[in-house]
Amino acid sequence: MARIAREKFIPALHVTEDGELLAVASSSQQGQAQARQLGSKRVYSSYEELLQDPEIDAVYIPLPNALHKEWVIRAAAAKKHILCEKPLALTAADAEEMVSVCKRNGVFLAEAFMYRYHPQLQRVKMLLAQGVIGEVKYFRAGFSYLMNWEKKNIRLDPQLGGGCLFDIGCYCLDALNFLLGMKPEEIYATGVFHPEYKIDIAAAVNLKLEKGILAQLQFSFQQPFSDYCEIFGERGTITLPRAFRPDKAGGQGIILFTDAGGKQQEEVYQGDPYLLQLQVYHANLRTEDNDGAAMSRLIEQARLLEACFASLQQEQVVHL
Repeated sequence: MARIAREKFIPALHVTEDGELLAVASSSQQGQAQARQLGSKRVYSSYEELLQDPEIDAVYIPLPNALHKEWVIRAAAAKKHILCEKPLALTAADAEEMVSVCKRNGVFLAEAFMYRYHPQLQRVKMLLAQGVIGEVKYFRAGFSYLMNWEKKNIRLDPQLGGGCLFDIGCYCLDALNFLLGMKPEEIYATGVFHPEYKIDIAAAVNLKLEKGILAQLQFSFQQPFSDYCEIFGERGTITLPRAFRPDKAGGQGIILFTDAGGKQQEEVYQGDPYLLQLQVYHANLRTEDNDGAAMSRLIEQARLLEACFASLQQEQVVHL
């Protein structure tokens, strides 16, 4: 069973009052045993069996990245609503097909960028909308951790969609899109590739957005843990030192606001991003708010990710 499902998603599901863990599917005996220990009422040995269960309303897909498309489409065909781990798709074409199938079957599809639902991110979006730091001019974000190279890991397999861009760089790209809502005009990425695994293990990305806004993103499997986001405006700067994984600090997020004179204010926000993500997802299902615009944004995110990967491989500017 995927670690994120075991340690984050299922515990959050047990806390929420909006849903219950009805079933888990795993082809391994270890995964099946873990499912029982975590309180799953039913345990299936195949994904097909789970999708045939008429009592299941929605499924969570934490499979390797390269398998997302197949199982999102299968789940949609079975009329199950879907929360799929990030990144939803590795290409825009795949995302378009997934969204199309979900719309055709009347099911809601969401990408599990849980950090968005933490109150610190909601607060930053509000501050930007209010123009607190003036017109945004520059955006910077980074995400890194030290990879355990001796441990078998799907993140090290290029056939499964491995590499640091698809694992953690996608957070930086999503934050850029989520917070600023502006389309990049060009992307240039350069990185380091592992000689044995043939995956990107570190990268730096420069982007030029609409209105002349510049952005720099950095992500790596070779540096100690760090997850930050900074937004620079004409009248100040907003910094999130725990942008993507506030759960690692007990759910505590911090917003640092620095004005043009250098005076700094700090705001602290508490919340479980995995639980909050589930609450929002369930709210969408209750109101049947299968937001077509939100699902269309999934395609834009995949297009941005695909362009970044192409630039990283070619070390050339990609125009969007």
